[in-house]
Amino acid sequence: MMKILKRIFIGIIILIAIAITLVYVYKDSLIKKVVENYNKNYNITINYEDTDLSLFKKFPNANLAVNNLSIVNDDMKDTLFVAKKVYLAMNLEDLFKNSDEKIIIKDLLIEDSQLNLLVNKDGLSIYDVKKTSNETSNITNSNNTEEEKSNNKFTIDIKKYELVNSNIIYKNAQSDILLELNGIDHTGNGDFSASNLDLVTLTKINELTVASGKIKYFNKAKIELDAILGIDLENMKFTFKENKVKTNDLALVFNGFLGINESNQDYNIDFNAPNANFKNILSLIPSAYSSNFSGVSATGIANVNGFFKGELSQNSFPKYKIHINTKKASFKYPDLPKSVTDINLNGSIASNTLKNNVFLDIQDLKFTIDKDTFEANGKITNLTVNPTVDANFKGTLNLESLTKAYPIKMDKDLKGLLKANFSTQADKNSVTNNQFDKIKTNGTASLSNFSYSGKDIANPIHIKNAAIKFKTNNIQLTNFDAKTGKSDIKAKGNLDNLFAFIFDEKDLKGNFNITANNFVVSDFLTEESNTTNDSNTKNKSNNSNATESLKIPDFLDITTQFTAKRVVYDNLELKNVSGLMTLKNQKATLKNTKAKMLDGQVVFNGDVNTKPTPAVFDMDMNIDKFDIGNSFKALETFKNIVPIAKALQGKYNTTFKLKGKLDDKFSPDLKTLSGNAFAQLFVNNVDKNALPLISKLNSNLNFIDFSKLDLSKLKTHLSFNDGKVFVKPFAIKYQGMTMHISGSHGFDKALQYNLKMDVPAKHLGTEAVNLLSKLTNINKDTIKIPLSTNITGSILKPMVKANFKQAISKLAIKVIEYQKQELTNQATDKVNDVISDILTNNGLGGNTDTKDSTSQNPKDILNNGVKDGVKDILGGLFGGKKKNKK
Repeated sequence: MMKILKRIFIGIIILIAIAITLVYVYKDSLIKKVVENYNKNYNITINYEDTDLSLFKKFPNANLAVNNLSIVNDDMKDTLFVAKKVYLAMNLEDLFKNSDEKIIIKDLLIEDSQLNLLVNKDGLSIYDVKKTSNETSNITNSNNTEEEKSNNKFTIDIKKYELVNSNIIYKNAQSDILLELNGIDHTGNGDFSASNLDLVTLTKINELTVASGKIKYFNKAKIELDAILGIDLENMKFTFKENKVKTNDLALVFNGFLGINESNQDYNIDFNAPNANFKNILSLIPSAYSSNFSGVSATGIANVNGFFKGELSQNSFPKYKIHINTKKASFKYPDLPKSVTDINLNGSIASNTLKNNVFLDIQDLKFTIDKDTFEANGKITNLTVNPTVDANFKGTLNLESLTKAYPIKMDKDLKGLLKANFSTQADKNSVTNNQFDKIKTNGTASLSNFSYSGKDIANPIHIKNAAIKFKTNNIQLTNFDAKTGKSDIKAKGNLDNLFAFIFDEKDLKGNFNITANNFVVSDFLTEESNTTNDSNTKNKSNNSNATESLKIPDFLDITTQFTAKRVVYDNLELKNVSGLMTLKNQKATLKNTKAKMLDGQVVFNGDVNTKPTPAVFDMDMNIDKFDIGNSFKALETFKNIVPIAKALQGKYNTTFKLKGKLDDKFSPDLKTLSGNAFAQLFVNNVDKNALPLISKLNSNLNFIDFSKLDLSKLKTHLSFNDGKVFVKPFAIKYQGMTMHISGSHGFDKALQYNLKMDVPAKHLGTEAVNLLSKLTNINKDTIKIPLSTNITGSILKPMVKANFKQAISKLAIKVIEYQKQELTNQATDKVNDVISDILTNNGLGGNTDTKDSTSQNPKDILNNGVKDGVKDILGGLFGGKKKNKK
C-alpha cells in the first residue's frame, strides 16, 4: 500500500513539475500573442521589460506580472500609457489557448501608472489608435494565412480591475480644457463581455484639478466616489445610477448620462448637494481645508446645485452652472481666537453654449469679524475673452482680525485697518483700445496702522496712513506715511492707467512726490542682496540672488520728484538730496540730482539699467570741493582711480563721465569702466610717509621735498578704459623746477609713469660737481640738465628709476661746450688786441680829429671789410691752415 501511495505521490510531483514547466514556457508566449495582436490592429507599439509568473498568489488561478509596460502612439510619437506593474489573474487553461480563442482575465491590477489622454490644437487625439479600413485591408491582403485571419477574432474579457497609485491626465489643447487626477486608487467590477453592464466602482483621488482656460474650478481637491455606472458599450453611453461623490467635505449626487460619439460628446448631467451645510462649502476653498478642518465649528445651511448639458465638439460647448447660496452662516477654527459671523453668500459661475462666455456672478457677499463688516457684490462676464467688471466694495476689514479668524499662511502677523467704499465698471477691450471714457471707478480706500514683515523684506513695514481716491481711470495717492527700519517716507501722486496694467498687461504709469527725513538704503535690501564678499568662500548663488533682487520691475513707468534730508548708502552719508528719477524699461534715470556729501556737493545725471545681466550704468557727476581723505576712505572707485590720494590732504573738484557694468553688490565693476574726468586739486599737505611710492620718490630724488610740493592749483585730465587709468601730461613747479608727469596705472595697482624735469646740475651728485668745477667764469647754479624718471611696479611696491647716467652725459657735453665757449671768448679778446696793433703799426690808427675806421671797435672793422687783412691771424688762432708770409 505504501508503495502505491509513494508512486502516486511521485506521479503528482512529476505532473506538477511538468505543469509548472509548461506554464513558464508558455507565459511569454501569451504576452507576445497579446502584444502582437494589438500592435497589428492598432497604431501603437507595446513594450515591456520582462514577465513573472506565480501559481500560488491567486491559487487556483495563475498570476502573470508584466514589468515596466509602455504603450506609444505611433502617429503622434507620444506615450499613451505607462505602468510599473501589471498583474493578470486567469485560469491555467487560458495560458494555453489558441490565438482565436477568448481569454478571460478574472483580475487586472495596475500599479504606479499614468494614462495620458491628450488632444492637440488640430484635434488629433493620442487615444485614437484604431487603424483605418485601408490599413486593415492591406494587412489582410498581404498576410493570407488562416492563422493570421483568425487573429482578428482575438478577444479578452475582464471581470474585475483595480488601479493603485495611478494618474490620469486629459488635456485638450483645442478646447483648452484640463482634467488632472493624481493618486488614484480605484476598483471596478463588471462583465465586460456583455454589451450592457453595470460597473460597480469605488474611487479615491488624492488631487483633482479641473480647469477651462485660466479658470480653475477645482484645484487639487480630494475626491471619493462610490458609484454604479450603467455602460452601453455599443452606443458608448455612460449613465449615473446609484452614486455619491465627495469633494473635500462636500458630498454631491449626480444624475444623467454622458454619450461619446466619433465627432462629439453629449452631456446631460445635473447635480446637487443634499443636506449640505456651510462647513461643506468652506471645505472647497483650498486654504481652508487643512488637517484640523474636522475641528472647525460652523453654522448655516447651504444650497449647492448645478448642471452640465449640451454638446462638446469643435464648434460647441455645453452649458453649465455651479450655484452656491447660504445665509447667516458662521465658522470658527479650533486653534484661532476669532470667528467669522453673519456670512451671506449667493453666487454662481456659469457659461452659455459658447465656451468663451463664462461669467462669475456674486449677488451678495457679506461677513463680519468682531464689529467690522465687509460687503461686496458684482459680476465678471466674458471671463476668457473680454473680462468685464461691474462691482461694488464697501466696509471695514481688520487685517489682524482676519488672520486670527481664517487660516492664512504667513510668516509674520499682518496688522492694519482697511476701509473701502468704491465701485468700478471696466472691460478689457476698452482698456486695450484706450477708450478710458468707458471705464468708471469712483470712491475711496484707506489703510491705517498697517504692519507687515516677512522673508521677502529686510525690515517690518509700518504704514501709519495710506489713502487712495479713485476717479475714472486715475488713482490718486492722497496720503502715504510709512516707516521701515530707520527710514521714513511720505508720498503723494497719481497712477494713470491701473486698468490697463491689470487687464492688458501694459506698463503701470504714474508720478509721485516723495519726501523723507531719513532714508537708509539697507532698510530696503534683503539679507542676500545686502551681503558683502567678506571671504573668498562666499556662496556664488547668493551673489546671483542679490543681483536678481535689485532688478527694477519691467512694468513700471514712474516719474518721481524726491527730496530727503539724509540718505545713507553703505558707509556714505548724503544730505539735502533732491532730484528727479524716472523708472522705465527696467532703467532708473537720474536728472539733476543734488546732494551734499564728503564736505562738498555733487550733481548726478545718468542712468542705471537693470534689464541686462549684469546691470550697467552711465553716469555724469559734477563734484565740488569733496574732501580728498574722506573720499579715499569712503569711495572704492575713487581709491582705484586716484590711488595717490591716500597721501594727499585737501579738496578737489571734478567732472566725471563714467560708464560700465555693476557687480553682484551693485557696485561698479572696475574692469569694465570707461570714461574720462577733469580734476582740479587744492592740496594743502602731502604725507610722504603715507605711500611707499612717495617714500621711494623722496629717497631717489632727494633734492625734492615732496611734502613741500605746490599742488594747490593742480589740474589734470584722466581717462579710463580696459582696466586702466590714463593720465594726460601735467606740470608741477618746485623751487624753479618744472616736473612734467604722464602715464597710466591699472586697477590692479600696476604703475607705468614717466617724470621729466630740468634739474640744477649741482643736484646730480659728486660726478656732476666735479664736472662743474672745471668751469670758472660761469654761474654754475643756472645750469640745468633734463632728468627722466620711470615709475613702474605697483602702488605698494613701486620701482623708481631716475636716469642719472644719461643726465651726467648731457652735463659733460654741456661742460665741454662751456669750456669751448670760454676758449672762444679768450681767443676773440686776443684777436682784438692783435688787430688793433696791426692797424696802429700800419698807419691805420693814431689820434686825429678826422673820424675814421681806427676809432671803431676791432669787431666792427672786421665786419666792415677788413677781414681779408686778418684772415691769416684768425686762422692760426683757431687751428686753420696758415699761409706763409714775409
